[in-house]
Amino acid sequence: MLKKRKSILIGLIIVCVIGIGLIKFVGSRPAQANLSAMGINRELTHKIVAIPPTNLLTGTQDLSNEAVGLRPVAIMVSNVPQSMPQTGVGSADVIFEIPVEGGATRLMAVFGDASAIPQVSPVRSGRLFVPNIARGMDAFYVFWGNHRALTSEIQGVLGNSSINRAVGFGSLFDYSQSRLASGFGLEHASVFNGERFLTALNSYNLRGNLNDSEQSLFNFVAFNETLNLSGNEATNIRINWNGTTAGLVYEPNTSLYRKYFNGNAHVDGLDSSQLRFTNVLSLETNIWVNHNGHNMIGDSGSGFFFTNGQSQRITWSLTDQLRFFDSEGQELVVNRGKTYIAVTHQGATTFN
Repeated sequence: MLKKRKSILIGLIIVCVIGIGLIKFVGSRPAQANLSAMGINRELTHKIVAIPPTNLLTGTQDLSNEAVGLRPVAIMVSNVPQSMPQTGVGSADVIFEIPVEGGATRLMAVFGDASAIPQVSPVRSGRLFVPNIARGMDAFYVFWGNHRALTSEIQGVLGNSSINRAVGFGSLFDYSQSRLASGFGLEHASVFNGERFLTALNSYNLRGNLNDSEQSLFNFVAFNETLNLSGNEATNIRINWNGTTAGLVYEPNTSLYRKYFNGNAHVDGLDSSQLRFTNVLSLETNIWVNHNGHNMIGDSGSGFFFTNGQSQRITWSLTDQLRFFDSEGQELVVNRGKTYIAVTHQGATTFN
């Protein structure tokens, strides 16, 4: 009996010791209310681990929260020597280069983050082929002026998704006084004020949200993976429009292609940085001139895809949406990053 009482007493002592230890341990922990006193921002700790939204045009996780679910913005930009250097094009996520009259080309600079569009200059008139591309991305199509018949046709394709300075939207456009003072002609000093765009959505009663929040121009390789092609080496690419040439030279240390215009570095005048791209596509097709003297461009063809210094033959088509296919007819997969897309004549792409 004495032994049993002794065992019970020892057990009670052990329980008391453990209880006192737990009380001291809990009491020594800082209360959540005291985190700020320790210099810890509880809200910031949550933001650090949050995954940034994905830009649907690049596949990279750098989209601002303000732009989630918003439509891309596609802007027509002059691309003749008299307009160089352009401004704002280096911030675009995708750049199309298409032929216009006289062997010249024009850019369509597409921004996936509607809250991060800089001043883009010089803005020029639209063409019939590119509004169909913009519609397939559910993008706004921004341009300044047009032949009256073209304006009507573009309006028919895009409805109120076209933003044409010639018919309104004055707060979004201007002339760059600095470009005018530097000797640029009036048509090469036209500016789209991208930083005003989000505010203007409501002012002009424009639909800001994407019809499909997952709509993307490309199929991207999985995160943390890199796509390597099995085709011929392509570290030096040349695309010809019988009056204008684009050169793209691969940088192994960055895995990017540097762009050249008529043999000179193609730079953004805002910071003098050269345009660089992860992916390059050359879309070859039939191109002809209509009775109004404007270039008409086919809605399908073949071409090449370049990434990581390698090449791959592709086909493409433009119906409701621009689509790309590999040599086996499967949807093309591209690396995450910025993309340059040239639309040109058949046989106009060379590389080594």
